[in-house]
Amino acid sequence: MKPRRSTATILAFCLAVGVALSACVSGTGFLPGASRVDEPWQIPDDAFPTQRLFRIHYEGPEGELSFRLTLYLESRHSFRMDASDTLGRKVWSLIVADGGEGLWLDHREDLYCAIESAEQQSFVPIAYLPLIHLPRLILGRMPAEPYDDLRRGEGLISYQDRSGQLWSGRLDANGRVQWWSLVEGGAAVAWWRLEEEGDEGSQVFVDSRRGQEVRWIEQVRETLAQPIPSAEIPRNYDSASCTAPSDEGQIPSGSRTSSGAVQDVSDPLRTLIRGDG
Repeated sequence: MKPRRSTATILAFCLAVGVALSACVSGTGFLPGASRVDEPWQIPDDAFPTQRLFRIHYEGPEGELSFRLTLYLESRHSFRMDASDTLGRKVWSLIVADGGEGLWLDHREDLYCAIESAEQQSFVPIAYLPLIHLPRLILGRMPAEPYDDLRRGEGLISYQDRSGQLWSGRLDANGRVQWWSLVEGGAAVAWWRLEEEGDEGSQVFVDSRRGQEVRWIEQVRETLAQPIPSAEIPRNYDSASCTAPSDEGQIPSGSRTSSGAVQDVSDPLRTLIRGDG
């Protein structure tokens, strides 16, 4: 899928994180009204604690759909995401606590998946992006931190992350992210961009490897009134085991332990489509 002309650069969210998915703010790459801008991979301190509602549209091999995502952002290492269909019915939830433990709930299939480390567990659509970094993606930041070969110049930045992946991006005069790309073999395989045309403030992510395009815009933002509730597993939910993506970047999967039936519990996008179809 070719990115639209006014588009052209990366999201992941996932969203497949259902899109995933891991972000646009109703303003720009990060918070048009932010008091200051940190490094492009950091979420500014004044983003905590907040809760935000995003409208998301997905196009890909599985089809086309729209849904809503609510992000509860308590701290850099504690957040919750709830995805619901256009009628407001909850589809899946992801909860990550300060200690790094997490919980995935599939409300359509009554399944749960316990995550031992959000620093280690990956998610779609960016196959090798740890869960803990999803809020960066959703909020228009560069998803990965630099580990080696950090270069800057004339509004451009590039670096390698801890796993050796190469990231590049452009910042505006205020240091806010305008676009970024994930590069493999000298070519961008995924990219995100803050739209300058059309719906003001919308963000777009394209993954050329999977033929996926995700667009989202923030509709509501407000202060988080109370701490995120501790993760609780509904009594009627069955346990499922999560597996990380393979080296080929395949979507992770889980298996229902009670019956042995294979379930894509780590793929919120399929969960949404399965429910709408």
